[in-house]
Amino acid sequence: MLDINRNITEEEKTQRTFVDKLYMDGAEVDARPFLNYLQYLTYGGLGERDKQLHALHVFGSNLSDKRNVINLYHQETALNMLGHSY
Repeated sequence: MLDINRNITEEEKTQRTFVDKLYMDGAEVDARPFLNYLQYLTYGGLGERDKQLHALHVFGSNLSDKRNVINLYHQETALNMLGHSY
C-alpha cells in the first residue's frame, strides 16, 4: 500500500479523537490500481493517447472484475483515481 498526503481542514481535526488524528494526514491505495493510474498518467504525459486509453480500459476492468475486488482493500481511493482519469 502507498500513502498519499491529503488536505485536511481545521474543522475536521477538531472532530477527531487523538488516535484518529494520527491517521488523518494520509490516504492509502492498493498497489495494482495505483500502478494502473501511474501508467495512465505516464502515457498521457508522453503523448501516447492509444496506450493511455488502453491503460484506462485495463484500470477500469481491474476494478470491475469481481476476482480483483475481493483483494481490494481501499476501493474508494481506487475509484477516486479512476474518476480522476476520466
